[in-house]
Amino acid sequence: MIDTKFWSDPYIQGLSVSEKLFYVYLITNSHTEICGVYEISLQTMVFESGLSLKEVKAILSRLEKDEKVYHLLGLYIYLKNFPKHQQRNPSVDEGIKRSLNNLPPSITAAISHADSLYTDSPQSVVLNPNLNPNLNPNFNPSGSGGAPPPKKKYGECVELSEEEHRALTEKFGVRRDERIEALDNYIGSKGKKYKSHYHTLLSWWNRDHPQNLDKQQQGETMEAYLDRRWPGEF
Repeated sequence: MIDTKFWSDPYIQGLSVSEKLFYVYLITNSHTEICGVYEISLQTMVFESGLSLKEVKAILSRLEKDEKVYHLLGLYIYLKNFPKHQQRNPSVDEGIKRSLNNLPPSITAAISHADSLYTDSPQSVVLNPNLNPNLNPNFNPSGSGGAPPPKKKYGECVELSEEEHRALTEKFGVRRDERIEALDNYIGSKGKKYKSHYHTLLSWWNRDHPQNLDKQQQGETMEAYLDRRWPGEF
């Protein structure tokens, strides 16, 4: 539920109509998490908000410049101070901590880089020290010695870290191996190269699982819908 004081906030009053509505969308859509950090693609934001890709990028740029919202690695939204505006109790605080601990290391590192997340002010949550460099001076999101987490091969071509593999298990469930095999076969047959196999799998999932199908023509994929509505932008 949005605090009724939201609309009287001087910052909100200074936003344009589109910026206000998109801000509300970011804090109320079905992808949000209790900790204020959640996975969502640009395509999904465009599709669900009805704004163009250009408008979404421009609004995100302003919100990030104003230190209100960060679009992390092009995959996650981080709503700064989101937990501060919730009705707090021990159960909620525990839910926030649990949600944060379930984030991929690359995202917690990006959060720490973007901002000092949740300090020890009266309205905040004290995070697990492993997620906050201010609480743990030995925190290194890249692993020991600054090296990236080691990756294991799945099939002949797909490479994933343990954390990425675990995250895919949580997202895809019993269909995890099927999706990994599909990417492995595609890379093997086409010779494609991807910077991140993990993010490629997530991107394919977002492409194949559109939201709000009532906005599309029957049988139309999300990719086709976006291309029809905003030709050439994706």
